[in-house]
Amino acid sequence: MSALTKRQEEFLQAAINLVGREGFSKLTIRNIAEEVGLKEGSVYRHFPSKFELLKALLHNLEEKLTPQFDKLYAQELDSIKRLEAFITGIFSEFEKNPTFASLVFSEEIFHLEAGLLEELQRISSEKIDKLSRFFAGLQEDHRCRTDIEPRELAMVTLGTIKLTITRIRINPEGSDLKDFASGLIQTLNRLFSLQ
Repeated sequence: MSALTKRQEEFLQAAINLVGREGFSKLTIRNIAEEVGLKEGSVYRHFPSKFELLKALLHNLEEKLTPQFDKLYAQELDSIKRLEAFITGIFSEFEKNPTFASLVFSEEIFHLEAGLLEELQRISSEKIDKLSRFFAGLQEDHRCRTDIEPRELAMVTLGTIKLTITRIRINPEGSDLKDFASGLIQTLNRLFSLQ
């Protein structure tokens, strides 16, 4: 995807803010335009349809999460530190913009359009594959338990991250994701017998 203009980024942030404040049902081109104080036509000049705006939003989320997955392959760190950098990086992204959790973990908005659902499935598969390769490499080096398939280790890791973020997001008192990171990392290290 080509780089977004400043105005397109503004519209995407308005969409994220709108979803966070009022839910997916209020995510319309008209409401996005109102959020930034412009007319509907201004949004359509940058995004020909709501589908294109949602597609750009999905790619924007992917761009923010990809560097976190890349931390799994930082060769200067041992396996435990790489997993720690990955998890704390994911948590940091969601703390910077809590509405991302609504967008990433509530796929309902992307089910409206077949093309968006396919794109979400592609992104999800790529991320699971990347994490699976990380665990497969650890297993080859005998630095992780080998009695569980790498893909299952990846699914347990991502499921645990998702549940933790969702719990924090719905907690009325609010919590700091970073407070949960070290305990979660220690638990996964023990569970997976990481070395």
